[in-house]
Order: sequence, then structure tokens, then C-alpha cells
Amino acid sequence: MIERPNIMPLVYGLDCCINHGSMGGTDCNGHWEYANDSRRDIVLVNNYRKGCTYGECKTGCVVTLAKDACACIIEQNHIIQAMMEEYMPRVMSLEEVQALHANDVVWLEDKGKPNIIPGIVRNRHLWPHSAAMVTNFMRGDGCKVTAGDDDYGKRWRGWTARPDDKTREAAAWT
Repeated sequence: MIERPNIMPLVYGLDCCINHGSMGGTDCNGHWEYANDSRRDIVLVNNYRKGCTYGECKTGCVVTLAKDACACIIEQNHIIQAMMEEYMPRVMSLEEVQALHANDVVWLEDKGKPNIIPGIVRNRHLWPHSAAMVTNFMRGDGCKVTAGDDDYGKRWRGWTARPDDKTREAAAWT
């Protein structure tokens, strides 16, 4: 799970700077005040108590707020990129396949066949004939499939999401 940053200090800071900043604005009761108003310090202290952490520095709060907002936007962009990569189709490693649990969904590809079919993991167990681990899938077309770890990457492979044809062709078989 990707942890998202707390943006509420920025929200309170923006509210404080817009409504009570250097350009003037309205106080909490809706009365207009100018930046040089003697009550400005009182308003900033009140906003600080409400959650604006930028009111302490008074004149420098806009600059600090702008820097923090830019840093937050950059961090959000990194989070969005990570989330997009998490859902991009890619070939799973054998270790990922071995870590699958019952009811996990995998997109199955058989080498040389045109279709990719979703499969639901039923179980993993030791194949009695070869002493290799296998995964049993129930494919989306209703067929039951047993796929061996020893054939992974050679005869079949699993995808994290349904790939398009270009992505499939670009992914080399081992």
C-alpha cells in the first residue's frame, strides 16, 4: 500500500494566506481587513490554532507555503507514477507465481498461442509424477489447468494484468 502525504497543513495554510495574507482579506467573521491592520496578528494566531502552521512566520509564510506545496505536488506525482506502475501489465517472476494464494487472479499465456486468458488460482502442490511444484488454475473459459514451475517462462507465464499485443511481443520468453 502506498502511503499518501498529509496535505491538510497546506489546505489550512492556503486558507489562511488567501483569507488573511499579505494582500488582506476577511477575518473569521467576514469583516475585511488589510495586511497592515493591527488585528492581523490576532487573526494569524487564531488561524494557527485552527490548524494553519504557516501563521507563525507571518511575512514569510507565503514563501514557505509555496515551497511546501511544490514539494507536496512532486511527492503526489511520484505516488501516482508508482500506482500506475503497480497496475501496468508485466510478466510475473517465478517467485511471484510461487507466492500466489487461492483466488488470486493471473493472466495466463501459453507460448505460441494467441489468447491470454484470466486464471484463478485454485491451489499449489507437489506434482506426484515429477516432484515439481505446480499451480492449479481455473481459467476464465472454464478449463482447469495445471502449470508446472519447471515450465514457467518456457511454455507458460503469468501476467499481473492483461497486456496488449505490443507489450506481449516486447516481453521475451526465457
